[in-house]
Amino acid sequence: YFSLLPYIIVNARSLLSEADYREWLSTLRPEVLADFEAKRQYWQSKYSPIVGEAQDRIYNWFLKGNKISSGKKNYAEVISLLMSVEETVK
Repeated sequence: YFSLLPYIIVNARSLLSEADYREWLSTLRPEVLADFEAKRQYWQSKYSPIVGEAQDRIYNWFLKGNKISSGKKNYAEVISLLMSVEETVK
């Protein structure tokens, strides 16, 4: 589950109001958020914008070439779907 957390955080931030996002974020255990932040900082320190952009473009082309017409946006679509299912189950 931890590997999905970055995708969920990004999508939650874009889909929820600031208050709802903060409320949701407060439901995560502090040690999970601390691990997430440590991992984020580690990889951010190694990130190359040039390589990252090339990788994003190539991966997007790969997905589209494999009949995922929305490309990388598909990740956000899946997370949005999961969040909406969670909301309707409540």
